[in-house]
Amino acid sequence: MKNSKKYWSVVMTTVIVVVLFLSCNKPKVKVANTLTLKTDSTLVSLDNDRFTFHFKGSFRDLRKEDVYSQILEVNPNILIMALIDLPQQSTAISAHKYSDSIKHSIDDAFKISINTKASFNNQSVGGYKLIDYGVYKLGDKTLRFKVSCVGDTTVNTMYYFMKDNYDYDLYELKISCSKKSQQDAKKYLENMALTVAIK
Repeated sequence: MKNSKKYWSVVMTTVIVVVLFLSCNKPKVKVANTLTLKTDSTLVSLDNDRFTFHFKGSFRDLRKEDVYSQILEVNPNILIMALIDLPQQSTAISAHKYSDSIKHSIDDAFKISINTKASFNNQSVGGYKLIDYGVYKLGDKTLRFKVSCVGDTTVNTMYYFMKDNYDYDLYELKISCSKKSQQDAKKYLENMALTVAIK
């Protein structure tokens, strides 16, 4: 178990270093082929156009980068990973899809996600802590979120979505950042969550 925790730390540190290296050493580019410009935001369409959301500002799609295949090996549920700019730092956002052979309600799936700790090779990752979670209405949308951290440096904020609130698939938007950018990250992801559509 000690070796798997050490391996997890090495993998995550490598991913973070590579992401930071990419963000500092290459010019930011627009996402090609998968995006369609809308009024003052850009549309991202994933999972054969079943899951879409809009973003504003810079968005560097990493799916064509060499590191993405390595990330996909560690997390096969990932649909996209991209770099975005927050006021205090550049960081990574991602979208994931979790599927089951039976349908679940969004509330049941959300409860499962709250009680699920970060793991690697079916073993819990050390230093995991659930910080916050909740359900709230904003306009005509009901938003479900979870905030957790692994260790003392990285905070993960996630929002959860399901077609018609009852389906086989649960979608997750996730942003990972330092503690100092936690509030900016949650606000950025909340704005993105408000644009989500599922077909």
